Amino acid sequence: MNISSCETINQANLQQTRPNETTASQLSPCRVTFHDFPIEALDSIVGCLTYPDICSLRLTCLKAYNSIPNRKVSKAKNNFIYRFDNMSYYSVSKSGIEQLNTDTESNHQFFSTNDKGEILECLEKPIYKRFFSEFEFKDYLEGMETVASDIFLLTGELENGLLFLKAPNPCMTEHFIEHCPEFACIAWLGDTNPSTVGEKLNFYSFYTGESFSKVIEAFKKVNAQTPLASEIEDLMKHEKVYL
Repeated sequence: MNISSCETINQANLQQTRPNETTASQLSPCRVTFHDFPIEALDSIVGCLTYPDICSLRLTCLKAYNSIPNRKVSKAKNNFIYRFDNMSYYSVSKSGIEQLNTDTESNHQFFSTNDKGEILECLEKPIYKRFFSEFEFKDYLEGMETVASDIFLLTGELENGLLFLKAPNPCMTEHFIEHCPEFACIAWLGDTNPSTVGEKLNFYSFYTGESFSKVIEAFKKVNAQTPLASEIEDLMKHEKVYL
């Protein structure tokens, strides 16, 4: 997978939210109204809108596009998050994100799917932008209660704009993760502090895409026939939330 391919996506998004004269006249029956509309009032309205609404407003006419500063668009986009019903909210401060990006020493496996549904794989260094949620595996020991294992699924967004699921790599998922009906949970049955598999791979892998449906698709293809693959859609049920 070429992570830099998101530049094409971003360019397409920019083109979609930047109308030319022809597009504006076709899309906006209120173009004349905006011609004399005070910029201060437009700026105030934008402050109350969600990211998709701002994108729609920018498509109405050139004045609306030129009057809405990019910082307002960026702020609205940053408040456009995903809330997962079956995962816990997870957040890292800006300084924490910077530290994570600095501390990440080696490449991870990255998986995605192309337009044909084929798996693309590469080794990349993750550059985080923000996190959305986490799911903690429980360490299962027969005859004992479950205890925290400090092994997680993590969802978020990379600096290039792609969404991600960070999960134990396919080797670990296949051999050490099981569904435990005794505790009605998905449990980790291996080492509670693994670092590498073999000589090169990190314990965690990344599954990426422009949407979480694409992320789930990649995960299920790579981890087919594993308990986690059959549960992943339930774990990642989500709704878009505008803060």
